[in-house]
Amino acid sequence: MYHIMKRHQHLLTLLLAAALLLAACSPASSVESGPRAAAPAEIRYTLKTASDDGQLLFIGVGGEIDGQVNPDLQASVGDTVAITLVNDDGRFHDIVIDEFDAATPVFGGVGEEETVQFVVDQAGTFFYYCSVSGHRQAGMEGLLIVSAVE
Repeated sequence: MYHIMKRHQHLLTLLLAAALLLAACSPASSVESGPRAAAPAEIRYTLKTASDDGQLLFIGVGGEIDGQVNPDLQASVGDTVAITLVNDDGRFHDIVIDEFDAATPVFGGVGEEETVQFVVDQAGTFFYYCSVSGHRQAGMEGLLIVSAVE
């Protein structure tokens, strides 16, 4: 009888060890590895209109773009981007980004502002510009740089 119980105990130990080994090697695991995708962000930019030496420009307001001429705007796929354009020169202006079907209305009063908001759904480098006749050619364009999320 002692040998039978010892054999069952030995068999039970082997089965338990095999079950633990199989569980450890299983591809189904609750632990994730690798980088996680960043949560989408809400990004706000403010630009004001300006002119200098016959050129028409966008000037960054606040944050890292403060004072920059036609600053590069940054976002990641999935982010919601809001761009506020402040009319600082009294000419008619707007801001357009074709790839995201994003545009403000054309407006012209000094101190007036318009905001366009959109979700970026593709990575790449895209132009933002003023669509009023001749304004883009006079210098009113910059880049929106959208990174892919890993």
